[in-house]
Amino acid sequence: YTLKTLKHLQTYTVNLRIVIYLALCTVILFTVSGNSLVIIAIAHFKQLHTPTNFLTLSLAVADLLLGGLVMPPNAIRTVEKSWYFEDVFCIFHSSIHILLCITSIMHLFFISIDRYYAICHPFEYKSKFTVTLTKKMIFICWSLAAVYGIAIIIVEFNIKPKESILGGNNYCVGTWTGIQNEVSSTISAIISFYIPGSIMIGIYIKIYMVASKQAKSLRQRSEHRNEDSRKRETKAAKTLAIIVGVFLSCWSPCIFCLIINPAINFSIPSLLLEFVGQSIEYPSIHPFSSAYPRSGCGGSSLSRDAQTSLSPATSSSSSGRIPRRSQAISRKRETKAAKTLAIVVGTFLFCWSPFFLCYVIIPFIKFSVPLLLLQFLFWFSYTNSTFNPFIYAFFYKWFRKALKLIILGQIFKSNSCSVELYSE
Repeated sequence: YTLKTLKHLQTYTVNLRIVIYLALCTVILFTVSGNSLVIIAIAHFKQLHTPTNFLTLSLAVADLLLGGLVMPPNAIRTVEKSWYFEDVFCIFHSSIHILLCITSIMHLFFISIDRYYAICHPFEYKSKFTVTLTKKMIFICWSLAAVYGIAIIIVEFNIKPKESILGGNNYCVGTWTGIQNEVSSTISAIISFYIPGSIMIGIYIKIYMVASKQAKSLRQRSEHRNEDSRKRETKAAKTLAIIVGVFLSCWSPCIFCLIINPAINFSIPSLLLEFVGQSIEYPSIHPFSSAYPRSGCGGSSLSRDAQTSLSPATSSSSSGRIPRRSQAISRKRETKAAKTLAIVVGTFLFCWSPFFLCYVIIPFIKFSVPLLLLQFLFWFSYTNSTFNPFIYAFFYKWFRKALKLIILGQIFKSNSCSVELYSE
């Protein structure tokens, strides 16, 4: 069947309808429940109140609305092959469908920009991307999408005459809700999907290049530090070997004389004994003499002046180590977030590309597209909203921890919103 033969459609068998209903209801259930958990987690835990997560929360709201408002009527229309609701609801349903699709694209577009600054311009990121700016981005996403979604349905100049396509049937019959002419479908797809999608791909390619360069720099820095550490250890070993050698060379004659002298009836010349004794007592030779003050633990220690001269450097080194370590952890977390959100964007483009390709081609082939293919493309694009929570759960440890607290009801305890989900 094609769009031109909608009025001749036959319904599925009862058993097949039950199977399809169960499959579609499963998709709807996972979409609604998964995105609800994302919304609750980000909204409840204060540590997750970051600009990126607020964009993610708004994206989850769009996915939740898609699962709650758009998918159920489409499930009925897919199985029954008819539109049983009023024409007004048909227009409303189509507007919401397009609105949420455009909203998701714009959210992912702004998330890409957010990740670009976080990875490529980390020192400017916190000053530029504030919560206030994020709220403005979210407002722009929803307002522009609403204007576009309503206009593309209500304005009738971009809709093909219904009678010329469906033979007098209502245009909401079947699964095709936004039948357009060749020019308008191409322009709307390019503006709403292909241009933002191309920009997002370019941004994440840039992010990947910068992240790879940073990782290479960190590896080289680590190798340099390891080389310096090996040199220091080798030098320390040589120095200690010299100290041990000097110790043995100084004390060996004395010990030898102490052992041999009784055996030879103390016949060693006194002058030799005095020389041996001086060699182990003389400060310039003995490494553990008063020239090297002893510490409280019995070992040698630096002089007070030496300690004073070295303490500022040691202090600055120890105090500088913490910020560098904190910056490394932050950079690693930002990079992982960029990778995860790149997967989200990639999944979105993968799920929606076939639909928009068909959206552009279908007017040029006089709408001669199998209805089953259209139904598959619709639901394949919808599954993107189902996948996102699973992507977060798989890649974000903080989301898994938050999910556990939500399921166990721990969020109802006092001060649960202040739980630390990840180390700063």
